[in-house]
Amino acid sequence: MRIAVIITCLILAGCITEHKVETTEPWEGHYYSFDELKSKTEGQQLGEKQSIWLLSNTTLKRLLKDAGAK
Repeated sequence: MRIAVIITCLILAGCITEHKVETTEPWEGHYYSFDELKSKTEGQQLGEKQSIWLLSNTTLKRLLKDAGAK
């Protein structure tokens, strides 16, 4: 019985925590060609202190793996 109460408390505690939702820019995404990338980013403006990082899927995978992401 104690185990059931503990598990219930843990589940309820997980429901109480607030999740932070961060938005993305409309031009952020996954592109299969430079032409597609250009058409989606043409005319877009960067916000203050924003920059663009361009990575291949293999580099992104390596960085995520090195950072401990699964």
